[in-house]
Amino acid sequence: MSTYKIFDGTNWVDPCDCNVSIIDSSGTFKLLDPNNCVVKYFDGTGWCDITCPCECPDGQVLNILTNECELTTTVAATPSGGATYELGAGDMSTAYNGSGARLYEDISTKIFPLNGFSPTGFSSGYKVAEAAGTGATVTIQQTSSNPIWDEDGTGTAGRLNMSSVWAYDPTPFPNGDWLTLRYCINITAEKQYVFGMAGDNQVKATINSTTFNGGGITNLVNLWASAFPGGSPLTGLQTGPFVFWHMFPITLPIGSHILELSGYNISSSRAFGAEIYDITETDMINNLMVPTLIVPTAIDPYIIFSTKDLVSVPPLLVPAPGVVITWSCDPGFTLSECNGAPSCTEVISTPCTEIPPPINLDIDDQINIWFDNSGSIETTEAPLLDLYANELKACLLPFYNNDPLIYADRVKLFNMFDINGVWDYSERFVKCLGTDRNFQRGVGTPGKVINLTFSDESSVYGYGDTRPFDPSGRTVQYDRDMVDCRANIAQSILDGYRIYGTAFRVTSDQDVSHGFRGLTRATLINVGVYTPPNNLNDYYTSNFNCNLDTLAAETPRYYRDQIVASLKALGITIPNCP
Repeated sequence: MSTYKIFDGTNWVDPCDCNVSIIDSSGTFKLLDPNNCVVKYFDGTGWCDITCPCECPDGQVLNILTNECELTTTVAATPSGGATYELGAGDMSTAYNGSGARLYEDISTKIFPLNGFSPTGFSSGYKVAEAAGTGATVTIQQTSSNPIWDEDGTGTAGRLNMSSVWAYDPTPFPNGDWLTLRYCINITAEKQYVFGMAGDNQVKATINSTTFNGGGITNLVNLWASAFPGGSPLTGLQTGPFVFWHMFPITLPIGSHILELSGYNISSSRAFGAEIYDITETDMINNLMVPTLIVPTAIDPYIIFSTKDLVSVPPLLVPAPGVVITWSCDPGFTLSECNGAPSCTEVISTPCTEIPPPINLDIDDQINIWFDNSGSIETTEAPLLDLYANELKACLLPFYNNDPLIYADRVKLFNMFDINGVWDYSERFVKCLGTDRNFQRGVGTPGKVINLTFSDESSVYGYGDTRPFDPSGRTVQYDRDMVDCRANIAQSILDGYRIYGTAFRVTSDQDVSHGFRGLTRATLINVGVYTPPNNLNDYYTSNFNCNLDTLAAETPRYYRDQIVASLKALGITIPNCP
């Protein structure tokens, strides 16, 4: 939508909305075309065009250079050659940022590294000094203990608690070793930012840049748990690195920067975190460091990076101390070291067009929910049964006249094996996705069909074990089911209705689903020999989509929310499911 509003005599309306009429320069009322707007606005100097951009579906971002909607998926890279730890949230504590935040002077031209330490032995005497702690003290411009920065006694507030990370296998990444994360930042306009960090017990930051500080690696800031500038010996385990949220204004020049963050635990609780704010030092003082400020979320619009965003499901992986890992990705993904930990990234682009009206459910629509019959998914079966009988039923009953009998006829839950007591549908999610109207129903209805499949493997499609996905070959059964699936889709269009669906790949209790994840993705997104008519890419985002990392053994509400989100991405709204 546009930034500007026009007054229609009653309300301020968006000129990019459909069905908005205004008087043009000739005095005639004209209906505005959002894609060809003839209206201009006056900026005080001249008349400017109103540009009405298209809208991207939830979860997608508009690339203004290509005018395409981009869906970015990031998953952990596959390790080979040694032990790994899973990246997750760090510990939380009432001690973290219990003394609020410190905003230091701009450090752009300081002598690096800056070392933090406490010569007095107390956190109140903690200071940061240039030249590895031997130079001038970096001035503290402002302190604040307002709700943005200060721990409030719950063990959850304060920026360190909110951004904390650590790694587990499931035991914590060991004490006495540095846990290091790397994140890429591309600066397109030189200006001042504010960099914040804290850690228990120690945390350090390094920038590897093409342009900052002359280029190359700069050891930026070390916050030691020490009474000494060099960080050793660690007498007293000074609390300064974590009782304050340390913030450093810094001007970053245009160019590529790799921010390296490292946390080091000595004993007990463990956590470190960092954030970058798109705000100047002056605005930080005037807007966010005000002692009387009471809105704890006011910082959110300024955050352009936070370590909390590195905590994902499924988790990213980091190598164990001293281990050299070889990382790889499934076909279609690109290996990246820019997301905190080695990861695989895929960007899918689709044309950005005017969003069509929502597709509403009605009493004639049929929904089929299929679940894989294999033992490896059995912990997901019970919550899906509960979902069908309770959570989903509560949402959908209004569409079926609040009649449980109509719901039971229109919405059905199928075990892929137990279809007429035979194996016809066993582990064949493609066959299930293409199921047409009136399947296993006594009386037909003229509505659309929605097929939702939950699977963690498919032996008949070649992925019932741990082998990686192979984009160069398909099984005979897969091809046969794809032919039938596409035939049903084509026939439904001729018959005046549509088949929609989502393939949910469930993370298995057993290690059998990695290759199946790749197969599920390839069924909707082109890769290798998986292209139309041998996949459903030509129906991707319009009729079908996939959720590649649906968690196993979750709550019925979790699966309900996953279904609602997938349908919303297809334009199908269920307003009764908030």
